[in-house]
Amino acid sequence: MESDRTYLDAYLNLGCLLSECGRYDDAIEVWCNALLENPDHHLLHFNLGVALEDSGRLEQALIAYRRSIELKHGFADAHFNAARIREELGQQTQAIRHYNAYRTLNRDG
Repeated sequence: MESDRTYLDAYLNLGCLLSECGRYDDAIEVWCNALLENPDHHLLHFNLGVALEDSGRLEQALIAYRRSIELKHGFADAHFNAARIREELGQQTQAIRHYNAYRTLNRDG
């Protein structure tokens, strides 16, 4: 439905604007509300992960990136961001897996 896509775009854009201004909690709230209506949209989960990561909530960001990857396995950026966090947390094996997935997806895509 056209109006559903319009609302989704509005959520995505508003969250991005808030996040770019450093208003991470507001962006997180916008994207969480959007996920109530669009729980299976990989980009909402990804953007939520970015805002969570930028606000220092790394474990929560990993959950959001993991969900984004579950919904769209070929989403290289989610693998890359998850790899960086895993590396920062000292989880080298998991980081390598995500980096490998990222490289494979960028080579193939």
